[in-house]
Amino acid sequence: GLRVLEVYDRLYAIAALSGSGAQGGKVARLAELLRQLSALEGRYTLRIVQGQLRLGVGDATILDALAASAGDPGLRALLERCYNLGSDLGLAAQLLREQGAEGLRRFSVCPGRPVRPALAQRLTSPEEVLRRIGRCQVEPKYDGFRLQVHRLGDTVRLFSRSLEDVSGQFPEVA
Repeated sequence: GLRVLEVYDRLYAIAALSGSGAQGGKVARLAELLRQLSALEGRYTLRIVQGQLRLGVGDATILDALAASAGDPGLRALLERCYNLGSDLGLAAQLLREQGAEGLRRFSVCPGRPVRPALAQRLTSPEEVLRRIGRCQVEPKYDGFRLQVHRLGDTVRLFSRSLEDVSGQFPEVA
């Protein structure tokens, strides 16, 4: 019975809740929203909340569509580079629309905007690694939490491997 924009606004408000009692507030607001939706609407709303909508359209498909919409499939590589450095498909689309290929080319890493992690390729030996990438620095891999640490002046933000801002979880690191 709600309009899509109303559901969006409520989900956005739930996501923005923070501080003491935020978890309880999120649960209460989500429960209230679900009471106002049909079973089918609730099912898809919960999939959105859980990040499991699974429409069969992934990031690669969106990048292909953006390049095609610009009439130049060759822009795909520039769009992907922008997305990898800025972790925001919407930003890549906006740059393409407003500044074209040149805007995508000029895009660079910016503190406070996480970089998408690259998948590593396994190699059989340290010698093979050195042959492949040359001189490098390595360190032991420990179990734990991988973080990107971004510092801009006195502001420090921490991002998880899934690009979530986890600064509040680790104030001693920040």
